[in-house]
Amino acid sequence: MPGIEGSRLQLEVSETIASANPELTCSVLAQLNRLEVGTVIDDFGTGRVRLMDLRRFLVDTFKIDRSLINNLLADRVSHDAVDLILTLATKLNKKVVAEGVEKGCPGRPAKSVGLQIRTRLLLFKAPRSYPGR
Repeated sequence: MPGIEGSRLQLEVSETIASANPELTCSVLAQLNRLEVGTVIDDFGTGRVRLMDLRRFLVDTFKIDRSLINNLLADRVSHDAVDLILTLATKLNKKVVAEGVEKGCPGRPAKSVGLQIRTRLLLFKAPRSYPGR
């Protein structure tokens, strides 16, 4: 049965979900990597993932949390946090996307710190809560 090539897919996992069970996250990301599925840590910069886990997570891209992007020009802490994320991404050989900039307003501040901005199509989104939990 013909299917979609893994390299044509991209799966986003939120930083909160990824940090809830790092061992499971590593396992799932490794399987997706073998299938050549692109992977993204969404809401990156919310401070939930340990740096040691980031080194183990086989992801392609960090998507910087919208709260940091929206406050880039008004808040020095947000600006510095984004700058640190860019440095970390460079050291770990990851791409960076700024969440929400495709809607316009924060795009210019994001470009001012060197983010690669691109419009994306969200195919899957993890549910906010799970039945029975």
